[in-house]
Amino acid sequence: MRRRTILFLLSILIFTLFNWRFPFLRFTNYFANDLFALVVSTIPFVLLLVSIFKVNNLKNKLISIPITILLIPFCLLFLLIIGFKIITLPALKNEKDPSFKKLYQVEDDISIYRLDGGATTAYWIEVRQEEVIFPGIKVVKPLFSSYGSGDILYKKTADHLILIDSDSHEVVEEVIIKPFLYF
Repeated sequence: MRRRTILFLLSILIFTLFNWRFPFLRFTNYFANDLFALVVSTIPFVLLLVSIFKVNNLKNKLISIPITILLIPFCLLFLLIIGFKIITLPALKNEKDPSFKKLYQVEDDISIYRLDGGATTAYWIEVRQEEVIFPGIKVVKPLFSSYGSGDILYKKTADHLILIDSDSHEVVEEVIIKPFLYF
């Protein structure tokens, strides 16, 4: 495998990990998001196989052996991710993620979601500004998130979104809405 290909695979992996932690690009289809994550999760295994193959090359032993040793724990972590994705992927074939429910569509580009992590977690409210840039791909900017609340009320003004606690009716957050997501 050529160096450019390896660097390309590494950049896709790093980009995807960064996008997972700080979301800014998403597919509009939940199944596509998880399928993409499953495919990207195989990249460390490809790199490990290339590294093991390069160990047989006498010139690269000093580089390939440490890289191979470093990649093994990394691959074990991704093996857990792949196993989890394989188990949960068939449940998302209907394009709906039951744990990620849209509560309100404030405007065309602002949505309020409720996330359900399961029996051992509380609900999570997330407010996002979203814009479709290509068919099937959208840019996402998280505006607000709150763990432990199942519902939230809102009031929209000209360029502000006022978020109100549904139980106490107190203002929780006032978010400034920009016409372009990140500018």
